[in-house]
Amino acid sequence: LQQTISKSMDSGRYSSSITNRFPRIMIIGFGKAGTKALYEVLKLHPSLNGPGKESRFFSRHYSDGIASYLRSMPQPPAGGFVIEKSPDYVVSHVEERIVQT
Repeated sequence: LQQTISKSMDSGRYSSSITNRFPRIMIIGFGKAGTKALYEVLKLHPSLNGPGKESRFFSRHYSDGIASYLRSMPQPPAGGFVIEKSPDYVVSHVEERIVQT
């Protein structure tokens, strides 16, 4: 991902504001196992921000491309990080996609 974003930024394709949107924390767990509760509690921290709904990018929207994913993420707070959660990622076997990205 870093190489893809760097090349795109060099070409002027993405701004640094969009690259900052890549989640630094991903909560991956089974549905009904408390992932939403953990996500909501973490979002209370002033250094964390996350999307209002699950993106399910790596399990359902991967073919839309990384730019689409980054646009769906909010800006991080100043000096903070973006977080994401999805129970889909456990049962969809998308770990390879996440690691490659």
